[in-house]
Amino acid sequence: MNRAFGNSRIVALIRVASILIGGVAEADIAPGAASAQAVAARGITVHITNHAAVDQKVLDRAGEILTHILEKVGVQATVLDGNSEMAGRQASKLSNVYIDVLPRERAERLRVSANVMGLAPGAATDHDRIKVFVFDHMVEKLVWDQVKAGVAGRASRVPHKTQILGYAMAHEIGHLLLHVASHSERGIMQASWDRAAMQDLAVETLTFSREEAERIQAEVARRTSRSSE
Repeated sequence: MNRAFGNSRIVALIRVASILIGGVAEADIAPGAASAQAVAARGITVHITNHAAVDQKVLDRAGEILTHILEKVGVQATVLDGNSEMAGRQASKLSNVYIDVLPRERAERLRVSANVMGLAPGAATDHDRIKVFVFDHMVEKLVWDQVKAGVAGRASRVPHKTQILGYAMAHEIGHLLLHVASHSERGIMQASWDRAAMQDLAVETLTFSREEAERIQAEVARRTSRSSE
């Protein structure tokens, strides 16, 4: 390989990755977490706790992407800071879901497989689970993998960290609301997103299947009904 060409590719790789992992254009940032008054009457509230020191703009945008994903399957979601007073007051309500974004050291304590990007703890038969984990270091690893694929010409579109993080959250919430530990052959609930899925993710068209959407709607209806009792 020509050394100058090789160095230029490395520099390009680092520049692209730094943008995709750590930076979000101001124009892409909508207002932050919604207020308590905005919580939908027939939907879920997602409380995200940032244990991994993810840039707040990245986390806010990922929360917006998560909201849009759920909207596509007919579910209203309000994203709030997991450290808020409201999170503590509503901890027992089934219409609340809690996402902990964890750094590598916290993930390793859970003794999960090294290639896992998240976890919905507990048994799938427990229909009242409300907690999931997403591992920030694995999100960043996937970002780097996609950057390298883009530089090598194996991917025409490279997703931003905000997108991968938002979709990882949606995947883990899917395990809660679908009551499954297994995965689907395609879409958001794939065990490991293939090349086609990553290309869809990069333009935010990766979705739950129609059957999954119907089951998610039914489960959200059950949870909101129980929470209002």
